[in-house]
Amino acid sequence: MNRLYAILPGIVLVGLSLLMFAYVGYGEATRVYTDMRIQRVTQLGAPLQHALSRFAQSGLPLDQVTGFDRRAEQLGQVDDSIHTIALIGERGQTIACRAAHAHEDAEDCASEFDLGEEEYHDHHQGDAGEVADTDNGRIVRLPVADKFGVVGHVL
Repeated sequence: MNRLYAILPGIVLVGLSLLMFAYVGYGEATRVYTDMRIQRVTQLGAPLQHALSRFAQSGLPLDQVTGFDRRAEQLGQVDDSIHTIALIGERGQTIACRAAHAHEDAEDCASEFDLGEEEYHDHHQGDAGEVADTDNGRIVRLPVADKFGVVGHVL
């Protein structure tokens, strides 16, 4: 019986150490790395941003863009965290808006992105994207530019 009392503190210490290891491991496994997710969404939106910029550089207005819905749906299939994708003109008018998942409805798309300029802040380390925090999540804004400057944004 004395031997059991002698090793009992060691067993308790090992048990507590394993519990703490499991607790920390679970915390790291479920942690959300916000900066990494924003960078991922920015990188996923970069081909759409580039295609729209090329379209704008040809001198055509953004409201004549074709294929936006198909590309938006493809982005939604790649990343489930993307809810809605919109093309906003330079004065804030909604040019195109699409729910990223085909089964969702994005009829009230304009109100979802109705934020002022002061709401957006530059993302980390000079990335092209700007981010705004809302009640429903985050909005990543990528500029669409023609030869003379920014003519709209992909949100």
